Amino acid sequence: MGTAFTLAVAAVWIAGFRLGSTLPPPASEHKLDLPADEPDRRKGELEPASPPKRFAVQGDSMSPTLKDGQQVTLSSDARRLSTGDLVAIHHNGADHIKRIAGLPGQTIDRKNGRLLVDGIRLEDRLNSLKPLISHPPKLLTVTQKPDDWFVSSEQRWLVLRSKNSHQADYPSPILDDYPENQSVRRTLNAVDRVILRLDSQFDGRHVLFHFEGVATSTQLVDGGAQSRFATAPPIELQPPAELSDNCPIAIELGSKVEADKVRKRLTIERDIEYRDDVSRRKVNYPTTLKESEYFVVGDNVPISVDSRDFGPIHADAIFGQVIKLLDSR
Repeated sequence: MGTAFTLAVAAVWIAGFRLGSTLPPPASEHKLDLPADEPDRRKGELEPASPPKRFAVQGDSMSPTLKDGQQVTLSSDARRLSTGDLVAIHHNGADHIKRIAGLPGQTIDRKNGRLLVDGIRLEDRLNSLKPLISHPPKLLTVTQKPDDWFVSSEQRWLVLRSKNSHQADYPSPILDDYPENQSVRRTLNAVDRVILRLDSQFDGRHVLFHFEGVATSTQLVDGGAQSRFATAPPIELQPPAELSDNCPIAIELGSKVEADKVRKRLTIERDIEYRDDVSRRKVNYPTTLKESEYFVVGDNVPISVDSRDFGPIHADAIFGQVIKLLDSR
C-alpha cells in the first residue's frame, strides 16, 4: 500500500451484519435534537415497535467506529433520522450498517475529491454536530515518533517531519491511512483535518499547520489545537523556513531546552475525511436528495461500498438504527 499504488479493490462488500439474540427494550428512549441550522426532516420514520435486536459486525467498512465482530444493538422504533446516525440498510440482498451523510432536500457534491453536503465538507458538518450524534466517527491516530520532530533553524519552533511508512519512511504529507487496510492496494491521500494534543501547561502557544501549500495558525487551548480552526498567520508570526506539506506541523517553543519535553508528550489524531475520487462510480454530482432519499457512507472511506457507488437510498431500505455499541470480538 502506498502513494505509488492505484486502487485495486473492485467491489469490496464487507459491511454486512448478521442477526443474533434479541435484547430487552432499553430503559429509556434516546432522543437527539437537530441543531438550529439542520432542518426537521421526518420523512423517513421507521415502522414502530419490534424490540431491539443484537447484530454482529462483519468486515471493516465502518472502522474505526465499528470493528469486525463487534456487537451492536439495533432499534426499529420510529424516530426522526438525523445527519450522522448509524442505520441498518438492506441493499442488494444483504444487510449493512452505514452512516447518514445526507438528508432529503440536501445537495451532495464533491470538490477536490472531498464530499460536500450543502457546500460544507461532510467531516466538518459531522464535527459540528458531534455533541448530537450518538456514535460519531472515531478519530484515527497519526503514527509519529519523538525523533520525527526537530527544532527549526531559528530555534523557535518544534517541527514535525512527516513520513510515509509504506515507502521506507520517505517524506510525505500526513496520509489517510487505516490500520485495517494493510492488504488494500490504493493511492493514499493527503489529509488536512488533524488534532494536536499536548499538556494544557502549554496552552497559549502558537501552532502552525501547512496543508496543500497553505500555512495557517492557531493556538493550544485546553491541551489541543485543530487544523480546521486555523487561520492565516498574523503578520508578526514568522513561520519557520522548514514548514511545508512534508513538515506540516510546528509548535512554538519557549526555549530549545523545552523541545524534548514537548516531543514526549504530544499526540496527533486525524478526522475521517470523506472522499469520492474514484471516477468509475456512477453518482452524478451534484445530486439533490428527493423526498425520502438518504445518502449513506461508511467510515472506512477507501473500502466502503455505499451511496457513492449505488446512489441515494430510499427510506424504505432503512430498517433500523444503531442505539448501542456492545463488546468487540
